[in-house]
Amino acid sequence: NIAKQIGNAVPCLLAEQIAVSLKDQFGL
Repeated sequence: NIAKQIGNAVPCLLAEQIAVSLKDQFGL
């Protein structure tokens, strides 16, 4: 269960970081 939760959380965190960095790059 814990491993599955971590496996689900990591891609979400990465996607959020990517979205924030893209917003910073393009000034959205």
